[in-house]
Amino acid sequence: MTVSEEQRLELFHRLSEQIGEGAANTLMESLPPFSWHDVATKDDLKALKEWTEVKFERVDAQFVALSAEFRTAIAELSANMTNEIAGLSKEISGLSKEISGLSMDNARQTWVFVSTVAALAVAVCATIAGGVFFA
Repeated sequence: MTVSEEQRLELFHRLSEQIGEGAANTLMESLPPFSWHDVATKDDLKALKEWTEVKFERVDAQFVALSAEFRTAIAELSANMTNEIAGLSKEISGLSKEISGLSMDNARQTWVFVSTVAALAVAVCATIAGGVFFA
Protein backbone atom coordinates (compact mmCIF):
# COMPACT_ATOMS: atom_id res chain seq x y z
CA MET A 1 0.00 0.00 0.00
CA THR A 2 1.37 3.39 -0.98
CA VAL A 3 1.06 6.15 1.59
CA SER A 4 -0.18 9.48 0.23
CA GLU A 5 1.39 12.83 1.10
CA GLU A 6 -1.72 13.79 3.09
CA GLN A 7 -1.33 10.66 5.23
CA ARG A 8 2.37 11.37 5.78
CA LEU A 9 1.61 14.96 6.80
CA GLU A 10 -1.10 13.85 9.23
CA LEU A 11 1.30 11.30 10.76
CA PHE A 12 3.97 14.01 11.10
CA HIS A 13 1.53 16.35 12.93
CA ARG A 14 0.42 13.63 15.38
CA LEU A 15 4.01 12.55 16.04
CA SER A 16 5.01 16.19 16.58
CA GLU A 17 2.29 16.48 19.25
CA GLN A 18 3.40 13.26 20.97
CA ILE A 19 7.22 13.23 20.73
CA GLY A 20 8.14 16.71 19.53
CA GLU A 21 8.81 18.22 16.15
CA GLY A 22 12.54 17.34 15.95
CA ALA A 23 12.03 13.68 16.80
CA ALA A 24 8.98 13.48 14.50
CA ASN A 25 11.01 15.00 11.69
CA THR A 26 13.84 12.47 12.26
CA LEU A 27 11.38 9.59 12.30
CA MET A 28 9.60 10.79 9.13
CA GLU A 29 12.88 11.17 7.28
CA SER A 30 13.76 7.55 8.07
CA LEU A 31 10.54 6.34 6.42
CA PRO A 32 10.70 5.89 2.66
CA PRO A 33 8.22 7.86 0.53
CA PHE A 34 7.14 4.58 -1.11
CA SER A 35 5.99 1.10 -0.15
CA TRP A 36 8.47 -1.22 1.57
CA HIS A 37 7.67 -3.77 -1.16
CA ASP A 38 9.37 -1.45 -3.64
CA VAL A 39 12.70 -1.62 -1.78
CA ALA A 40 15.31 -3.85 -3.44
CA THR A 41 17.24 -6.27 -1.25
CA LYS A 42 20.79 -7.50 -1.71
CA ASP A 43 19.35 -10.78 -2.97
CA ASP A 44 17.27 -8.86 -5.53
CA LEU A 45 20.37 -7.02 -6.73
CA LYS A 46 22.38 -10.25 -6.87
CA ALA A 47 19.65 -12.00 -8.89
CA LEU A 48 19.44 -9.00 -11.23
CA LYS A 49 23.21 -9.04 -11.72
CA GLU A 50 23.19 -12.79 -12.50
CA TRP A 51 20.25 -12.40 -14.89
CA THR A 52 21.97 -9.47 -16.62
CA GLU A 53 25.24 -11.41 -16.97
CA VAL A 54 23.40 -14.36 -18.54
CA LYS A 55 21.60 -12.04 -20.95
CA PHE A 56 24.84 -10.30 -21.88
CA GLU A 57 26.54 -13.66 -22.46
CA ARG A 58 23.72 -14.68 -24.81
CA VAL A 59 23.82 -11.37 -26.64
CA ASP A 60 27.59 -11.59 -26.87
CA ALA A 61 27.37 -15.12 -28.31
CA GLN A 62 24.76 -13.99 -30.82
CA PHE A 63 26.94 -11.02 -31.78
CA VAL A 64 29.93 -13.30 -32.36
CA ALA A 65 27.82 -15.66 -34.49
CA LEU A 66 26.36 -12.79 -36.52
CA SER A 67 29.81 -11.29 -36.93
CA ALA A 68 31.11 -14.59 -38.33
CA GLU A 69 28.13 -14.84 -40.71
CA PHE A 70 28.68 -11.25 -41.80
CA ARG A 71 32.38 -11.87 -42.48
CA THR A 72 31.55 -15.00 -44.50
CA ALA A 73 28.96 -13.10 -46.53
CA ILE A 74 31.43 -10.26 -47.16
CA ALA A 75 34.10 -12.76 -48.28
CA GLU A 76 31.64 -14.45 -50.66
CA LEU A 77 30.54 -11.10 -52.03
CA SER A 78 34.15 -10.05 -52.51
CA ALA A 79 34.95 -13.28 -54.37
CA ASN A 80 31.87 -12.87 -56.59
CA MET A 81 32.77 -9.25 -57.33
CA THR A 82 36.35 -10.24 -58.18
CA ASN A 83 35.11 -12.92 -60.60
CA GLU A 84 32.60 -10.52 -62.17
CA ILE A 85 35.26 -7.83 -62.58
CA ALA A 86 37.66 -10.33 -64.16
CA GLY A 87 34.93 -11.43 -66.59
CA LEU A 88 34.09 -7.83 -67.46
CA SER A 89 37.77 -7.07 -67.96
CA LYS A 90 38.03 -9.93 -70.46
CA GLU A 91 34.91 -8.73 -72.28
CA ILE A 92 36.26 -5.17 -72.43
CA SER A 93 39.58 -6.46 -73.77
CA GLY A 94 37.74 -8.42 -76.47
CA LEU A 95 35.63 -5.39 -77.37
CA SER A 96 38.75 -3.26 -77.54
CA LYS A 97 40.28 -5.70 -80.05
CA GLU A 98 37.06 -5.68 -82.08
CA ILE A 99 36.98 -1.88 -82.10
CA SER A 100 40.61 -1.79 -83.16
CA GLY A 101 39.81 -4.19 -86.03
CA LEU A 102 36.79 -2.09 -87.01
CA SER A 103 38.96 1.02 -87.03
CA MET A 104 41.40 -0.65 -89.42
CA ASP A 105 38.52 -1.78 -91.65
CA ASN A 106 37.07 1.73 -91.54
CA ALA A 107 40.44 3.23 -92.50
CA ARG A 108 40.71 0.83 -95.47
CA GLN A 109 37.18 1.58 -96.60
CA THR A 110 37.82 5.31 -96.29
CA TRP A 111 41.01 4.96 -98.39
CA VAL A 112 39.14 2.99 -101.05
CA PHE A 113 36.31 5.54 -101.06
CA VAL A 114 38.66 8.54 -101.32
CA SER A 115 40.69 6.83 -104.06
CA THR A 116 37.53 5.98 -105.99
CA VAL A 117 36.17 9.53 -105.69
CA ALA A 118 39.55 10.96 -106.75
CA ALA A 119 39.70 8.61 -109.74
CA LEU A 120 36.15 9.52 -110.67
CA ALA A 121 36.97 13.22 -110.37
CA VAL A 122 39.98 12.77 -112.63
CA ALA A 123 37.85 10.84 -115.14
CA VAL A 124 35.14 13.53 -115.09
CA CYS A 125 37.75 16.30 -115.52
CA ALA A 126 39.38 14.37 -118.39
CA THR A 127 36.02 13.90 -120.08
CA ILE A 128 35.21 17.59 -119.76
CA ALA A 129 38.68 18.58 -120.94
CA GLY A 130 38.44 16.16 -123.86
CA GLY A 131 35.05 17.53 -124.77
CA VAL A 132 36.37 21.10 -124.69
CA PHE A 133 39.51 20.37 -126.75
CA PHE A 134 37.85 18.09 -129.27
CA ALA A 135 34.71 20.00 -129.74
